[in-house]
Amino acid sequence: MAKALKVRNVITDERVVPADETALGKMAHGLGTESSLVQMRLAGKCTFTAKHGAQLGWKPQFPPEHIFEAADDEVELILQTLHSDASSGDKPWYKKE
Repeated sequence: MAKALKVRNVITDERVVPADETALGKMAHGLGTESSLVQMRLAGKCTFTAKHGAQLGWKPQFPPEHIFEAADDEVELILQTLHSDASSGDKPWYKKE
């Protein structure tokens, strides 16, 4: 995801690193919570697995690694959707080269 965002000049650095206190503070403000609760609010404690679907006869359309193959297309779609959302105004950060 970071590589796809960097290619589109949404971010300047594709490295993915743990959030520092400043970033946690900004995320906490956006989430309306305290910094110490950001990780829980973002990640939660999801225990969903696909094994239960298989027990019901469900078969996945794509293998798990498909998300990595489709990441660039997904980022493009999301940014186009955000860019075309007239109610949220112009997105000057979206500059695909």
